[in-house]
Amino acid sequence: SIKPATEPEVLEQWLHKTDMVLVMSVEPGFGGQSFMPYSLDKVRRLKAMIERINPNCIIEIDGGISADNAAEVFGAGVDVVVAGSAVFCAEDPEAEIVKIDQEYKEITEKKILEVAEEARQECSRILLTEKAEKEKSNDALITSLSEQNAMLIAQNKKLMELCKLSEADLKILIEKDK
Repeated sequence: SIKPATEPEVLEQWLHKTDMVLVMSVEPGFGGQSFMPYSLDKVRRLKAMIERINPNCIIEIDGGISADNAAEVFGAGVDVVVAGSAVFCAEDPEAEIVKIDQEYKEITEKKILEVAEEARQECSRILLTEKAEKEKSNDALITSLSEQNAMLIAQNKKLMELCKLSEADLKILIEKDK
């Protein structure tokens, strides 16, 4: 757990052994405090470290969380939220939970679509590279076949010329080659 004054980098040496990090977005101990927006930068930095060191580690945030800021919080990389006062002090606690859950689902769907688009672009890049390599290979094959074809045409011309020769002329040519 890190408090508002604690930088996330202090956790780096332990992240490889950590299952969850709790980011406090208010000073612990008093309910009903306002969310500290600079906590989002901490979450982003922490998320970058986690992705590099231990992608299975989850980030939880506690303090001032409500449906009003849930999208920003989830968008920064938080996996789990604690929403105490926002739920228990709401006119309709269930509706508040549903709104927070909806924000989570929308952000998650957006992230899934982004990952899918990145995967699609990578597949396209790979296919284009493979296509270019095949075209180079095909060009080389066509050049080789063209050269072989030119040699065959030349040989055929010589054979046609030889066919026009009389038997006596052929004997002279054979004697010359010996």
